[in-house]
Amino acid sequence: MSYQNEITLVTPVKQGDEDILSALLLQIKLDMEAGKKEQFENLDIHFARWIFVNKQEVDEDFENVLSSRLIFSSIFDGVDEDHLIALSDSNVLGTFIDQMYEHCVDYPPLQERNTEKRKKYLKRWIVQPAAFYAGAPQRSVHRITKENELRVFIRNFLNAENWKNK
Repeated sequence: MSYQNEITLVTPVKQGDEDILSALLLQIKLDMEAGKKEQFENLDIHFARWIFVNKQEVDEDFENVLSSRLIFSSIFDGVDEDHLIALSDSNVLGTFIDQMYEHCVDYPPLQERNTEKRKKYLKRWIVQPAAFYAGAPQRSVHRITKENELRVFIRNFLNAENWKNK
C-alpha cells in the first residue's frame, strides 16, 4: 500500500537575484507546457509546484517584514528522506535544483555541491503543513498511470468495434 506525503520548503532568495530567478521559473514553465518534462517522468510525484514571492512585487504594507522567497510544495509517494534524495541527487534532479536554489541564501557553492549537502540544505527550509490534500489516497503514481493505460486501452478497443447487432 502506498502512502502519499507532502513536503513544503520556504527558502529566502538572494537579494539582487529576483529577476534571474523569475526568468528561470518562467522558462521552466514554458518548457513544461511544451512537453519538456523528462526529468520528472520517473519520479513518484503526484504534484509539485514552485512559487516565487518577489519582494519587489509585494504590497508596501509587507515590504519590511518579507524578503523574496522561493516556495516548493510537493505531494509524492514514499517517505520524505527518499524524496529529498531524489531532489538532491545529480543523477535525478540535483542539477535542476541547482539552477533554482543557487539564487537562494546560503546554497552550497558549486565546488561543494553533492547529494548530501543539497539534501541538508533543502531540509533546513522545510515547513510543516497544517494539512494537505491527497487526491488519490493509497494509490501510487505507478498504479494511477497503469489504471489510466487500462482505461484508454478499453476505450480504444470499444471504439474500434462496430457493436451494432452484437
